[in-house]
Amino acid sequence: MAQNAIIANLNSNRKKIIRQIVKNRSILQQIRKELEPSPSMYKYNVIDETQGTIEITGLVNYPFTGSTLDFTVDNPSGGTYKTVSITGTDFQNITQQLTLSFPSSLTSIGANVFQGCNMSQIDVSSVTSLGEGAFYNCTFLKSVILKPNTAITSSKVFSGCTSLSVVTNLATIPLLGDNVFASTKLSSEITLSAISIGNSCFSSSKTLPRLLYASA
Repeated sequence: MAQNAIIANLNSNRKKIIRQIVKNRSILQQIRKELEPSPSMYKYNVIDETQGTIEITGLVNYPFTGSTLDFTVDNPSGGTYKTVSITGTDFQNITQQLTLSFPSSLTSIGANVFQGCNMSQIDVSSVTSLGEGAFYNCTFLKSVILKPNTAITSSKVFSGCTSLSVVTNLATIPLLGDNVFASTKLSSEITLSAISIGNSCFSSSKTLPRLLYASA
């Protein structure tokens, strides 16, 4: 009888230990899951792991059906990566109304990246390089904030943005490429300091602007 009692007690203790192990394993899995970075909605390439910089190249789930793009990617080492460049074609021709929130680390937007998208305003005041046709034919775009004193050397960057009427910091831009603001809705008078203006830079605008030059 005593032996049976000992065996029963051992079996009971073993079951308790097993239940505790299972419980602890579940807790550890939950902790691990919470510590893991959220799956990114963006495709990206790490440029410099030490600096934590990346280039976003597209979308994991295409086409995009949401309304906001913030170009933020979690870094497995903690915090978020610094997005310095956006390239690719996955962001083109998104027809639903968009809010684009560019990080302050962003310095480059590639050719035709946001061609044909539906947004009313953008702030690219950290961007030093805008690729050819980066915002080509964004017909709902009304307002743009540029980085001061930064040349726009590529062509057709805002060409075909037929609603575009406000461009902040345009007066400070030292160089404008071909057709940059062709077929836009810029005001009748634009003050510029640009030393070089490309061919047809303001051609076919709904209100053909009269260019004024800032005093030296």
